[in-house]
Amino acid sequence: MASFPSLLLQAETIAAQGAFAEAQAAFFDPDPEAALGLRRRLAAVDGGVVAHFYMDPELQGVLYATPWPHIHISDSLVMADRAVAMAEAGARTIAVLGVDFMSENVRAMLDASGRSDVAVYRVSERAIGCSLAESAEALAYGAYLERAAATPKALHVVYINTSLRTKAYAHRKVPTITCTSSNVLRTVLQAFAQEPDAHVFFGPDTYMGQNLRAMLEAIAGMDAAKVAAIHPEHTPASIARIIDRFHYFEAGNCVVHHMFGAEVVATIEREYQDADVAAHLEVPGRCSRWRCAAAGTGAGSSARPPTSSATSAARSSPPARAISRPASPSSSAPRPGW
Repeated sequence: MASFPSLLLQAETIAAQGAFAEAQAAFFDPDPEAALGLRRRLAAVDGGVVAHFYMDPELQGVLYATPWPHIHISDSLVMADRAVAMAEAGARTIAVLGVDFMSENVRAMLDASGRSDVAVYRVSERAIGCSLAESAEALAYGAYLERAAATPKALHVVYINTSLRTKAYAHRKVPTITCTSSNVLRTVLQAFAQEPDAHVFFGPDTYMGQNLRAMLEAIAGMDAAKVAAIHPEHTPASIARIIDRFHYFEAGNCVVHHMFGAEVVATIEREYQDADVAAHLEVPGRCSRWRCAAAGTGAGSSARPPTSSATSAARSSPPARAISRPASPSSSAPRPGW
């Protein structure tokens, strides 16, 4: 693998390295007329837009340049929170730029906040799928939930990147709480703090489950002060006791994050030894294990620490909350196997 396309962000300039990076850099300076046109259209309907970070950079450039208060780009959980804030500030319609489960989350959170009067629009009448969300609707995930339901003191922690249909079905089988990547570690640790004999079943992302298991093993090897800084109700001994009662689904992943494996790690090791590295929990374990091995302690880097959204957020993020009042899924979405 060649060097990564790079954008060098400095105080006054943006320097692009590689053809792909040059194309991305062009979107930092979008057409002013496109931004003003979007503002006029949103103002005409008291509209808001919530978009995921995954959306095309060309689109994000226009959104950032549009002088309108009801526009927000974020991860999937914050999209729903911001939609509620927009409704409370006067927005009457919300356009969701993302896959189906994101639209469902926005609809559910608006309804739960008493704003069922606010319309939510998807960007297509057809299903806008997600490989990870679909893995939670397979027969294998139904069997995984049955195993959890048959286990005493079981809690199902489901990643937010799943449909409301999956969340509702799971909660019928076993107590279920929804998390996102930034608070999943905190959620798991809090569950075990409140019920030390619990069994936590995480899903559906296999790589995230593997990485969480590796993080728990790394935390168990820290000293008491470091463990307390991550979660004040835990000690190295308590973390060690919960590892065998943390379970994860073994047949689900995001096809995009799946690409960040051994070849990417080799490129980082070869060409970016002095760089800060941020690794999402959905990437394969090879990337996560490399990040931990470079740290020595399992949570940082030998010289300039890589970061994990979960380890840093565990110190400050509250545990996840369940999404209430499921909204109707897209009628064109495939039916679940279970």
